[in-house]
Amino acid sequence: MSETFGVRGRVLGEDGQPLAGVRVLMGPNLPDVETDADGRFSVDQLRFSEKYWMWAREDDCYTPFAWVTAESEVELRMRRGATVVVRVLAAGLPLAGTTVALARTIRNATDERGLATFRGIPPDSLTGCVLASGWATARFFLTVESGDTFVERTVDLERGAEVSGRVLDLDGAPAGDARVLLMSASHEHFGDATPDADGMWSVAMPAGRYRVWATACRRRSSEIEIDCDGQSPHRDLVLRVDGTVEPTYGRVAGVVVDEQGQPAANAQVRVVTPASRKIWEWFGRTDETGHFQSEELGVTGAVDIVTNWDVRPRAEPHHAASVGDRNVTVVLPRGATLVGRVVHGGVPPPVFRPAPRQPRSADAAPGQLDRGALRRWSIRASAYPTGDVER
Repeated sequence: MSETFGVRGRVLGEDGQPLAGVRVLMGPNLPDVETDADGRFSVDQLRFSEKYWMWAREDDCYTPFAWVTAESEVELRMRRGATVVVRVLAAGLPLAGTTVALARTIRNATDERGLATFRGIPPDSLTGCVLASGWATARFFLTVESGDTFVERTVDLERGAEVSGRVLDLDGAPAGDARVLLMSASHEHFGDATPDADGMWSVAMPAGRYRVWATACRRRSSEIEIDCDGQSPHRDLVLRVDGTVEPTYGRVAGVVVDEQGQPAANAQVRVVTPASRKIWEWFGRTDETGHFQSEELGVTGAVDIVTNWDVRPRAEPHHAASVGDRNVTVVLPRGATLVGRVVHGGVPPPVFRPAPRQPRSADAAPGQLDRGALRRWSIRASAYPTGDVER
């Protein structure tokens, strides 16, 4: 019996007509393919032990993800997606010509206003990064909800210096399937890089002291500690993956409910380490019954479960748990709805993003919700090209 299989597919437009010359994005670790004159594509040599995904984008449209594990015929039909705009600032000023990568597979460059525009983006929780010479690699996350037409994110870069080197195994050969991790002592800054076929890797980091190590095939290297000033490069770091086995990791699972004990469907859930509020080990959503289950986590011991609704407020409920807990219950308070109208010169702007901000009283600890201030908000709206207005 063959250990591999193939998939045949076709990409159709919103009108049901075949689309030629459309790039079909595939993964994991598969090259993209392009549709022929009849909108058809094919891919072979897929392993039965893997689960593969495929989707396509064209102009303002996308196709939903198709997951395949066996020989099949796939039809990908276009539907209207959202526009995502990432504004890149450096020292508070727009930075042009900067590469912005969204969900790893989609890349664009910023224009003279520092804006990178992505069209035809499907509803999903996405991670991205900004790569600019002389500036630290910046990572960000955003969520495109079903029905969204426009999502905006601003990324302010810090000065950064190159940190680079090579990952080798015990025999001195490039370590396959390796990943390089960098972590500051406060966990405020982190970085990661995937070495190339020769084991070479590079990343730009802001000023700070970092622990640097590599993992490959559940083995890891010893750690190297460096002091980075954000300007001077650190090159030729050699990370040798030895026989040290990483700890056995686990998952976290449970249910999210509101204050009345009702299931919180489609709530956002992040699992973070207690020392960090900026780095998440896992991100996902609850199902229709409010339940969630993380993937295999890259940490052991205590973790915090951070929950919220469709947007990320400044303060979020945290729930203490441990890796391996499977019956966690998290209570997520439901907020109120603010309704208003944004105008500029008496005319509604074509694109805007309102951003409510809750003042924090002097008695509230940093990162905690001041319930006494819930009725007082400032509303800020940003619009292109008019800028920001606050009331």
